[in-house]
Amino acid sequence: FWPFMEKHFQYVCSHFGFNEDECKTIAPEVRKYILRIENYNIYPDTLETIAKCREKGYRVVLLSNNFPELEWIVNQLFGENYFDDIVCSGVCGFDKPRREIFELAMGDASPDECYMVGDNPNADIIGGKNMDMTTIFVHKDLPNEADFVCENLIEIVDIIE
Repeated sequence: FWPFMEKHFQYVCSHFGFNEDECKTIAPEVRKYILRIENYNIYPDTLETIAKCREKGYRVVLLSNNFPELEWIVNQLFGENYFDDIVCSGVCGFDKPRREIFELAMGDASPDECYMVGDNPNADIIGGKNMDMTTIFVHKDLPNEADFVCENLIEIVDIIE
């Protein structure tokens, strides 16, 4: 994952006018920045929403197109084992909207038992729809094909009831 991304970061640097040596110096620093815990925030209603979903008997799985260290970042933000599972593209090798990553996240659950909550119209919403899941689009005002759209996460609780 990271060797591929460093080459990409070098490419991006070159398009901003940096020379090759500067790009080779800058690219590895991007990873260090990405992995700084202080660069991440949790939406204010996240913990309450997850707790209420669990009260209703739902498993909560984090499904993300992200870097391999995502689980470490999540554990720093939420505490160890907060999610029932974390499925990350940087670990499993599949990106949303591919079926394989959704199948890993769903486990033995059938699509009619699952909700895909996300903020990316293609990766999350189209990916979830391709799996016959109910989709919920959050936190953005973009055109999308979601079954439901929410301004805040806590609205999800009313949808799944």
